[in-house]
Amino acid sequence: MNQEPDQRPAFLQERQRASLTLRIGKRFKSRSEIDVSSAGLLSIGGLVSMILLSTAVIVRAAGGGRRAASLQRAELKKISFGPQDAS
Repeated sequence: MNQEPDQRPAFLQERQRASLTLRIGKRFKSRSEIDVSSAGLLSIGGLVSMILLSTAVIVRAAGGGRRAASLQRAELKKISFGPQDAS
């Protein structure tokens, strides 16, 4: 697909622009600008979704070790090491 810059598909021609000026106190001033196409916004959304999904999996896996350890402790509490009452 060798297209001239002016013959791009419509979804690539539309641009989303934003700017932000942040001032904190009298000494700090920051200015940011962004210019993204619709396809770029879609890819950014996909990346953020993947990061959030992978973080949830990592947190769940990390919690699984603690859960297994607590189950082992519960099982150890059930085991009695002395003579049992014949009730």
